[in-house]
Formats: sequence, structure tokens, C-alpha cells
Amino acid sequence: MPVAALPIPARVPLRVIPTGTGPIASRLRGRPRESARVEYSVARALGRILGHAEPLACDWAALTYDDAKAVRDHLARRAMLGEIAPSYARFCVRIFRRILTECHRLGTLSTERLELLTDLPAIRGESLPAGRAVTREEVERLVAYCALVSPRDAAYFAVSFGAALRVMEAAHLRCDSYRAGVLTIRRGKGMKDAVVPVLPWCREPMEKWLSLRSSGWLICTTDALGEIVDAPMSEAGLRQLCYTRAAEAGTERFSPHDLRRGAITYLDHEGIGLSLIQKWARHSNLATTSRYLRRTENEVAEAVEALK
Repeated sequence: MPVAALPIPARVPLRVIPTGTGPIASRLRGRPRESARVEYSVARALGRILGHAEPLACDWAALTYDDAKAVRDHLARRAMLGEIAPSYARFCVRIFRRILTECHRLGTLSTERLELLTDLPAIRGESLPAGRAVTREEVERLVAYCALVSPRDAAYFAVSFGAALRVMEAAHLRCDSYRAGVLTIRRGKGMKDAVVPVLPWCREPMEKWLSLRSSGWLICTTDALGEIVDAPMSEAGLRQLCYTRAAEAGTERFSPHDLRRGAITYLDHEGIGLSLIQKWARHSNLATTSRYLRRTENEVAEAVEALK
């Protein structure tokens, strides 16, 4: 099959994620909404690399090793040219393997052919970590500004940093999720529940918002007139909220996940052990927690100078 030099497509709307039969639909069925969106975006890119406008048109089970190797080489070349991050290229290869594994589960690909098609050389290379760590000073500035214009937004920034929330976790909080400085997360990543203590200095904005709103969704949306609607904000809405409030409060632009990075880095700066941070941040792997830490060049230089 021809390898088309097409760009990796951006996020796709939920309405175009396929249902029905086939390896793509089977793979995405039951997946969390955002995970399904990301995986389908990658599947579309892989299909286009193989010369198909849509992944549903690709007969994944009929691919040869040459096809699989061409996909891997195309991604590796783009990573080498700096068009995509090496980690993203590896992620695309993982999704490719998962699609082929789904073909195997559906009985359209033999075990022998699955092993052949997924036996691909690793894509090497590392790029600078994505995002940044929002600082405590920035969060305090955002909370102080939002306390004057939107107690809901002040509560969102405080609890997202104060409990190192993923954007999905923040979007699904309810008012009864918070009690006496402790946040109960229901159906977080991997459908896991968790009980998380909130940083003490982040509790006051939460409690002020809860004094105004005692039930329903915690981070709720608003209508065109600015009136509260008892519906959760979307993840895209929370992203836009971060961009808007950062500009208004005069802080550097950040994403919701940068609040989580900042919280983990803040605890590390305060001398909390990495294993405790891992448990607080709800990471299953200590290496994942260490990747969240953001050390500046000045901090590294000071640590080296201290060894005199």
C-alpha cells in the first residue's frame, strides 16, 4: 500500500467516532470519551498513512509486514525531522499494535501474523517535556482575581492544583465530593476511585464556593446570560477557561494539566518524598511521577554549585 505523507490529524469531534463492528469500533467501545477521541484521531492518521481517507476503509487484517514497517518508518522519519515528538510517534505505533490485536481478538488475524506485524523496531529519541508547571504564586494570583469575578473559577483553580486533578476528574466532581479538606474522586483514570487530601491553602476558595452551591455538579457550566446550569463543564471548556483567566489575571498561558504538573512539582520543592507524591497524585508508576517534575536550569546549577 502507498504511504501518504499526510499530517497527523487534530482532535476529532465525538460525533464522528464510529460504532458498529470492525476492529476500530470494537477497540473504542466502552472507552472513556476523551480516550476514544484520541485513539480514533490516531487511527485516522494511520489509515491515511496507508492511503485510506478513513480508518474504517482499511482492511487492517490484510496488511503485510511491509505495510506495518512503512507505517513505523513514516512516523520515525517525521520524528527525526522534528515534525512530531518521538514519544508521540511511539504512541501511534502502540495504537497501531492495539488495532491489530483487536483484529486477532475478532478472529480475523492469526496469532502468527499478529506477532509478525507487531514485531517492529523501536522508535528512539526524546524531546523536551510538554507543558509547564504552574507555580503556587500563579495559582494564588488566579484565585484572588477569580474571587472577585467568579467564585466557581476560583474553586476550580484551587482544587485542581490542591488535589493535582486530571481535567477529567475535575470535570466530574460533584458538590458532595468535598468534605473537611478531603476530596473523593469517583471513576477517575482507569475507573478508579480515590480519596485525596487537598492542600490546606487551597481549601478556602472551595468552601466559599460550596457556601453558594451545596448540591449538583461542582464545576458547573453557565448559559449565554451567565446563569448557572447544573451540568458539568466539558474538558474543552475547562481548557478555554484556563486560557481566558490566565490572560485576564496576567499570568503565563497554561492548560488544565499544567496545574497538575505544578502541584506535583510544588510538593517536590517542599521536600515531600517522591513515593508519597506518587500516592497523592494517583500514579501507578513512580517513573511517571518523576516525569512530571519540572526543574529549572537555575535549580540544577545551584545544586551543582552546592557540591563544592
